[in-house]
Amino acid sequence: MGAVCCAFWEPKSPDFESKSKKVAKNLRAKGLGKTGVIFGIDFTSSNIRNGTNSFGGMSLHHVFDSPATYNLYEQVIDILGNVLVHFNKDESVPAYIFGDDRTLDKIVRPVTSSLQPATEEGLHDIREVLAAYRDEAKVGNFSAAPTTYKPLIEKAIAIQQAKKTFQTLVIITDGVVTNLKENIEAIEEAAKYPLAIIIIGVGDGDGRWGEMKALTGDEHSRKYENVAFYHYASNLVPFDFATKSLGLLPLLYLHYKSRNLCD
Repeated sequence: MGAVCCAFWEPKSPDFESKSKKVAKNLRAKGLGKTGVIFGIDFTSSNIRNGTNSFGGMSLHHVFDSPATYNLYEQVIDILGNVLVHFNKDESVPAYIFGDDRTLDKIVRPVTSSLQPATEEGLHDIREVLAAYRDEAKVGNFSAAPTTYKPLIEKAIAIQQAKKTFQTLVIITDGVVTNLKENIEAIEEAAKYPLAIIIIGVGDGDGRWGEMKALTGDEHSRKYENVAFYHYASNLVPFDFATKSLGLLPLLYLHYKSRNLCD
């Protein structure tokens, strides 16, 4: 069994909050003005096996009893969410599940909990996203559907068009996409809109994380880089990870702002 990789922290400790603000301050200094925040969470069944080497053999969606012990999905939501909320003028935080037995590879659905009904408007803050995610993960209705980001990207485009503001879609996933062409086409379509796509890989990735470069490199025809991929592991320094994974946002925001496509 591999080593258990899980973090121990209080989400709102003074140190955590101050470091979140520092990363946000640096992004603002580089030009990021504001952005909405959208999360997409992978519930395909490969999550059950892709913690073999990176998460002590547990499912990547394993929920710990302690509220201060986070799985890899929770860590990413907490770290990036608490940086991005400093720019979130929309206030709500839409969060969606893809790849479970209700969505398969066709649609997405809002993350919901016993205390928060499903809604397209999003959850109030990152604490609500984390609480609702925990409720979903405890049920864990995974599916063996192909992994695709297309429905999620289409949903993010719809949100951007409705709100008319720059948006950041954070996709947290445990493996590579099944249909590369379909996903490249979705990313190319998204490049027409003020929308950044940050793909965060967690877990083993079936040993194929290198293939994600096909979504971010020069293998296709996108005219402007609107997507980044990073593999997250809990031995990383959390806010070094945040700085690197969110690094494209200021340039991308300024690009769309200069074209009068966002405020």
